[in-house]
Amino acid sequence: MSLTLEDVRRVAHLARLNLAEDEAAAYVDQLASILDYFERLGAAPTADVPPTVHALALQDVLRDDVPAAGCGPDLALRNAPSADQGYFKVPKVLADGEA
Repeated sequence: MSLTLEDVRRVAHLARLNLAEDEAAAYVDQLASILDYFERLGAAPTADVPPTVHALALQDVLRDDVPAAGCGPDLALRNAPSADQGYFKVPKVLADGEA
């Protein structure tokens, strides 16, 4: 794939980068080299390679996410510094009229 100085300027603009002319010219060769490498990777024979999600065969070591009974509102509110009608009572954070 051929890459032009204008292509590099466009990518730099999209990335919000300010490149000097000598920097942009240097990036033309560097980015062209990277794109050529990806083209060569794309040409690798992969027809007989099975698709994988992970490079390694990993096993999930976490337990299943199974719902369990909680402590209930009465027990939770028993530890609260302040409660009112089954709810936690907390100090006011916003001034009146703020939302």
